[in-house]
Amino acid sequence: MSITFSRARSSVLALALGVALSLTACDAPAGTGDEAREARATTATATATEASPSTGTATETAPPDASAQPTAARAEPRPASSAAPAANLPIPAVPAEADDESREGLEAFTSHWLSLLSYSYEANDLEPLRAVSDPACTFCADAETAMAQIYQLGWALGGATTLADFSTDFVPDAAGTYTAEITTTQAEIFYFSGEGWLGSSEASPNSPYTVTARYVDGAWQLIGYTAPPVTESPEG
Repeated sequence: MSITFSRARSSVLALALGVALSLTACDAPAGTGDEAREARATTATATATEASPSTGTATETAPPDASAQPTAARAEPRPASSAAPAANLPIPAVPAEADDESREGLEAFTSHWLSLLSYSYEANDLEPLRAVSDPACTFCADAETAMAQIYQLGWALGGATTLADFSTDFVPDAAGTYTAEITTTQAEIFYFSGEGWLGSSEASPNSPYTVTARYVDGAWQLIGYTAPPVTESPEG
């Protein structure tokens, strides 16, 4: 079983690239590493479940004709688990600082954009990410392709990406584009289907990326999100 991505080395985030790396090995017999990862996936599932709102009270207090209640009132957030994909996940809120055209605003926006990326990956919902990204964003298109392939096979658990370091001179170019050098940390990702465990990809700490963005009509818009080119060591 394998998945391929266009421009994966340079423009697709580790959470999308990880699928190709991990699912390629799905036909191999499970070993000690797989068993350890399954154990970590179980822990991740339990952690996500504990962090989600409890549905017990809603069930106990629901009136006899529960079907008459508005759907939105009955839809409880359900994080992804080994048994089922996520459902009704809340969209990350925009921090107030992310509306400012300042260094702090760009940093807050970048952190928020990564939160939306993490949300879209586990919720299989790219609309919030598209809303704050340039339509020509290459990474966004590649991530959409990768995610479509993932959810054709099953679903994902984990993979949250957070901002670890941020640096910018905050000087726009002639086109009004700002550039920032960042470092991200991505949690391990686990993949499941209705038949069970599919595979996983390792956590990615301290991953460098370059972010380009513009400030338009009182809001930031991400233009590009790229990893540095991979250089191979000369033989010998």
